[in-house]
Amino acid sequence: MPLRLAPLITIVVLSVILAVAFKVGVFGWPLALILLSWLFKYSFTFLDQLVVGASEAPVLSIDMVMKSIGEWRSLLPLILVVGAFVLSGASAFWFGRVAADLLGVAMLVCFPAVLAVQGWTGSVGQSLSVSTCVKMARILGAGYAWILGVTSLFVAVCIVALSTPTPLTVRLGLFIYTWLILIVLTGGMVHAHRDEIEAQTGFLLKREVEVTEEARAKLREELVDSIYGAWRSGATQNAWSTLSRHLETCENALEDLRYVHHRALSWDAGPFAERLTQEFVTRLLAADREGEALSVVRAQLRTNASFRPRARDDLTRLVRIANATNDAATAHGLMRDLAAVHPGDAEKS
Repeated sequence: MPLRLAPLITIVVLSVILAVAFKVGVFGWPLALILLSWLFKYSFTFLDQLVVGASEAPVLSIDMVMKSIGEWRSLLPLILVVGAFVLSGASAFWFGRVAADLLGVAMLVCFPAVLAVQGWTGSVGQSLSVSTCVKMARILGAGYAWILGVTSLFVAVCIVALSTPTPLTVRLGLFIYTWLILIVLTGGMVHAHRDEIEAQTGFLLKREVEVTEEARAKLREELVDSIYGAWRSGATQNAWSTLSRHLETCENALEDLRYVHHRALSWDAGPFAERLTQEFVTRLLAADREGEALSVVRAQLRTNASFRPRARDDLTRLVRIANATNDAATAHGLMRDLAAVHPGDAEKS
């Protein structure tokens, strides 16, 4: 997964710019820290999406970076990495290479559990609880051993790269790839064991918070940006999964879907926009907003004469509504398909 187009571009770009930052010495450190913070923010967005079932990597965006400002969990890996670097050097100096190696192994063994708890809870506090992390590792069981085994293999490759004359850009690319491998394995394993985690813990996947109108508008903008970014990168299924997960958990799914549908009309999104319209029409009819549903279908037919609602019941209902409102053009456009596929329903309509 990290070698697909969107994450691969992220890896290459970050590796090249980080290499430049390290080459210029002290003056490049601020840039390196900024880029590393971006990487970790991207990683946690990736982790969150994997935990709820995403099958594709997100696209690194400014919105993703800005949205995570102030979230301490996105800075925690950076702090741990710096801490491990300092402690490893200190351990090697004061206690020898063995102590430094043991520290590195201990961090490798514990860190997937920390990530798994954060991915499930979104809480830094719970992820720093030893008992909680141990419980998570036990639930994942053999899966946790698989995470450690695969990650250890890639860590070994990184160590070889460090001890050989490997170009800096390649080294950095290997480090970032190894980190994303850990994210992918952990997020995927948590998703695979979500039923056991929910049954054996009191964790909550999402915490309920009071949302103001201003915050709701901002959330809708962020939702549109996430969907648009995935769609533009070719990850259409990821874009749809993002929307579906949001609609399952939001307070007013119809209003949010109306907003996304309106914004998507300007994208020239083709099949994706049609799928959005089908979902919007279905939800409008379920809410008995027949007039609006008919207006949406009428507008869609003007741009795409082959458009049809997804469900047969929606199709027959819309034909009846169009006939009742003397909208012969819309009724005729829908009836052509209805008569061909469901002649009995066409006669009733």
